[in-house]
Amino acid sequence: MLDPTHESNKNLKAPTISFVVSVALTFIVYFLAVKNIIVLQPLTFTLLGLGILQAIVQLVFYFQIANEPKPRWNLMSLIFTVLVLIVIIGGSMWIMSNLEYNLMPSV
Repeated sequence: MLDPTHESNKNLKAPTISFVVSVALTFIVYFLAVKNIIVLQPLTFTLLGLGILQAIVQLVFYFQIANEPKPRWNLMSLIFTVLVLIVIIGGSMWIMSNLEYNLMPSV
C-alpha cells in the first residue's frame, strides 16, 4: 500500500510519463519490425536507437537517476551496468560469429 507521507509516493507524474513513453516506443518498435517498412540494416540501427532511447527514458523518468542526493553512486552503478551489458552482448555476438564461421558449410 502507498504511504501518503512518503516523499516518493506524492509525485506519480514522472513514472506515468515514463510508462506512457515506454509503451509508445515498444509499439513503434513492434510495428516497424512486423510491417517491414524499413530494410534490414537501417531497421537494425533504428531498433537499436529506439531501444537506447527507451533505456534513457526509463533511467531519467522512472528511476529518477538525476534526483538523487549522491549522484556519484548512481553514475558508478550506471557505468558498471553498461560495462556488464557490453561484455554480455559483445561476448554473445563474438560466440555467434564464431559459430556461424565454424559451422556453416562453404559453398
